[in-house]
Amino acid sequence: MTKLIDILTLIFYGPFLWMLLLGILLGSALKRRLEFKALPYAPLIDEVDDGMLMRHIVSCLVVGTLLMVATYLLKVVLPDKPMMLLWFALLIVQLVGASGTAVFFAAPLAAGVYALMGDATAGDFVGLAMVAGLYQLGYGLLLFVGSPKTYPVIGQEKDGRIVGKQIYARVFLLPILGMQPEFASGFSMSTLMMMVIFLYSRHTLVRQTVGQFTLRHGLFHTISGALVVLLVLAEVLPIVAIFAMMVVLAVGWLIYDRLWVKKQDDLYIVPAKSLCVLYVRHGSVGYQMGLKAGDQIVTVNGNAMIRPEAMDAFLTQYPPQIWLEVEREGKKVTLEYKDYQEGIGELGVMFMPREIAKYEIYNNKRWLS
Repeated sequence: MTKLIDILTLIFYGPFLWMLLLGILLGSALKRRLEFKALPYAPLIDEVDDGMLMRHIVSCLVVGTLLMVATYLLKVVLPDKPMMLLWFALLIVQLVGASGTAVFFAAPLAAGVYALMGDATAGDFVGLAMVAGLYQLGYGLLLFVGSPKTYPVIGQEKDGRIVGKQIYARVFLLPILGMQPEFASGFSMSTLMMMVIFLYSRHTLVRQTVGQFTLRHGLFHTISGALVVLLVLAEVLPIVAIFAMMVVLAVGWLIYDRLWVKKQDDLYIVPAKSLCVLYVRHGSVGYQMGLKAGDQIVTVNGNAMIRPEAMDAFLTQYPPQIWLEVEREGKKVTLEYKDYQEGIGELGVMFMPREIAKYEIYNNKRWLS
């Protein structure tokens, strides 16, 4: 009972709730920023999915709470000084652009600085390694939770190619935790202290889908985090070797990830004899039909169609039924939708254009041509 009271006290009187509120504000600001980035297509994506943002914040809260409980049960001791060093090291590593593997770079950095300060103990380094492993594990779990919001962008490369891109971004809210025996409260023999780090993860996906990105990164972070935790608990390696392994894993992953992406073909290109889907609005007719970004629409109601303008002209007739022959990952599928009462006036889908056009811009809260 005292453990339960102590955890509840931490949640309600610690920094967790107000940091959570700050996370919601940061997430909302990030969402607005991404929508501004995709403003040429704002008429298509004007339905903001606040529910998705809230689900993400709730998932951060759930995973963060699980990490708090795990830290408590494993009795991970991390005094306030190395905790602060890890927190600042994470911020520095994120600023240089290694957010995906941030903690595996930050923990050895914090450990090195703490060792130079001269008052470190062996248990402090064990605590740092455990916290890094749990943090990495939690980050991997968060990657698997929920569906991220993506935003479309169309760009023209130097060689003249028109390339579609999906911007995928999240603000991760995860705690850095450690038992603080010296801060004993009246509720138990020790107090669980924590700091919260916001991990701003932004990626422009050109050669991989969001599903591929989530699966590969989620597996790496979950497995590598669990590996570190198990190695620390088993005490089969010196703690210095575990910190060295973190750096090797992080560097190896960055190299592998870049090489893997480099070998892939562009996902969203202008096809010769079909329409390429770049974005599908949530809840739209296209979404209900099952269209996905990257789909190649070969025929519409049996007729070949290669220009987005032709699709728009077809939909102005409000057809009561539409069926699409779609090529997806080398296979052909047929998708169908019917509305005999009002007809189908739009799909809620953005296609790759065959040339870059002048789109609308947003200025002083008014749409200008």
